[in-house]
Amino acid sequence: MKMKIKYTCAKCGEVYSLNGFTNHIQRTHKMPYKTYYDTYVDPTEHVCPYCGKQCAFTNYHGYYDTCNDPTCVRKLQHETMRARYGKACRHADKIKPKRQIIYKFCCALCGHGYMSLLTLNRHLNKKHTDITVEQYYNKYMGIAPGKCEICGGPAKWMGTHYHNVCGSPECTSKLRSRNNAMNNPEHRQKVRDKLAAFDEEKIAQIREKREMTCLAKFGVRHNWASAELREQGQYKTCADKYGDKNYHNVQQMQQTCQERFGVRSFSQTPEFQSKMWHKFTVNGVSFDSSYEYAFYNFLRCMDVDFEYHPKVKLEYSFAGEEHWFFPDFRIGDRLFEIKGEHLYKYMQIPDTKEYAKLQCILTNNVTLVVGCDVLRFISAVFNIDLTPELIKNHCVMTDFPGTTKWPAAHPIWDCYVPGYMDPRSAWHDDAKLERAVQNMIKTINDSLISGKYDAFCTRHIKSLISGDYATKVLDRFTIAKIAPKVTALDETVLLKIIEESGVDLSAGVYCPMAGFGGIVRGVTRWFEDRGLPPDVEAYDINVNFCKWYGWTNRDVLAQVIHTNKVVVVCPPFGKQYEHWKGTPDEMSDITFAEWVKLIKAHVIAPNYIFIGPETKPRKNRCGLFAKAVGVSLYKD
Repeated sequence: MKMKIKYTCAKCGEVYSLNGFTNHIQRTHKMPYKTYYDTYVDPTEHVCPYCGKQCAFTNYHGYYDTCNDPTCVRKLQHETMRARYGKACRHADKIKPKRQIIYKFCCALCGHGYMSLLTLNRHLNKKHTDITVEQYYNKYMGIAPGKCEICGGPAKWMGTHYHNVCGSPECTSKLRSRNNAMNNPEHRQKVRDKLAAFDEEKIAQIREKREMTCLAKFGVRHNWASAELREQGQYKTCADKYGDKNYHNVQQMQQTCQERFGVRSFSQTPEFQSKMWHKFTVNGVSFDSSYEYAFYNFLRCMDVDFEYHPKVKLEYSFAGEEHWFFPDFRIGDRLFEIKGEHLYKYMQIPDTKEYAKLQCILTNNVTLVVGCDVLRFISAVFNIDLTPELIKNHCVMTDFPGTTKWPAAHPIWDCYVPGYMDPRSAWHDDAKLERAVQNMIKTINDSLISGKYDAFCTRHIKSLISGDYATKVLDRFTIAKIAPKVTALDETVLLKIIEESGVDLSAGVYCPMAGFGGIVRGVTRWFEDRGLPPDVEAYDINVNFCKWYGWTNRDVLAQVIHTNKVVVVCPPFGKQYEHWKGTPDEMSDITFAEWVKLIKAHVIAPNYIFIGPETKPRKNRCGLFAKAVGVSLYKD
């Protein structure tokens, strides 16, 4: 059995094998092993007998007999062979045929052959500096530039071929996700089958055996459960290598960074500032946080001239050391810093670096904006102080605003969807008004963070700045389903229904339930598009509708009418849909199918166009009417 040689340290007397001995000298005594060897092992000078240079040295061998230059090594070999065999080579008398080498690759520029692309690339980089390796492959090896499979941009050159992607983190991540084995259905099924066949009892036996072995050796079921083993193992190794058992040697870390990068922390390097620090990139602009992105979109929507990440740095001190602070935005001669609520909380703790940074912000008159809140953005940039309470109080003091399409006095605002309050009454309800204001602000904030709906953000932010935001708050009643407005048939939708029915309206139109006027407006446009004078009779039982639109007040079930005109009607869909103030409640107790029969019995006409609720569910449906259903054609 071969015995291991032990080495005793001349400085401290510790005994090690060769591997441990060299590591001990370098890490414990902070001395290169060659210096130790020259001082304590062999202090003589070692010179190559052939060239006069110092002999080569390794930790495992010591000094060699030569400098390890190939020429000197060959000379030593020849001398040794002559001393042993009387000739420079044992096979010098044997003549071997020269082996013909067949090279796989030849340089197209000088004709030299190489066995691999790696050696060919080294040759190109060293001998042909006027052409890059990529250009050589494109021109002489017929490798065309590739395209990124994700974004379609130029593919990344990999030295001998083009990658599948451009090399950006986003495209690389998507490619890895696509090629991930767990995204492969067949692979996932194999994993499921393997797990299903796995023996739980065997797993328990393996675990028990491992714990018993550890218990017999160390007295614990797991080695990390022993404080003594932790101290003797990794803790000691970390302490010997890094000066701290938990890698927390901050001084050594800062010293290493200072030597390598010229700064105490890698986060202060330009590479980190420009790439690694930023969390995401949008349209070629890198952002540190979603809050900064929201403020960026706010300024962009309001057409404010600004500079993101200006070349401005402010100095501050902490714990006797100098630090730099870089503001996020510059608007004119004003500087802005955007912080999240969680970080701002830590900035208020005294005797911390973040607190020192906060004092630097305040001392240099940098405007600090905390969180993503459009009201705070408006206050910081335009010096207009707004709060949800102020907006709500303004709406309370404002008469019901209505909208451009539906004026404030329109009867549609007095109607309601079952289970909700009508919009006019809800406007004077503090809880619902406050909810609408909060919903509007939240929607603007979410839109700014997502970077979408610029027109929506611009419109609403300008209304907040000008103070004319009552109508925008009213819009939230319907959008947020706080007090939704009832559905009114749109004239454009009606024209599509008429076209789908194929019924000719030239003989005139009879509307027994004109409602909010969508039917009348639609059929009027039908006549005008054909250059015909509108011929429309409009009736409704609701007195409020008749006063507003000028319809004739009439109950469709009060008499039987004969007409030569086409009946276009949208009967009530049932009490679960809507309620119209001024219309008898019992009308909602009649189902849509019953209304069709009743109208045909009380209004005798050659043709009918009935408009009913949709029968097929739709995603993201925004109302009752999207297309015509239940169209029936009748003749006298």
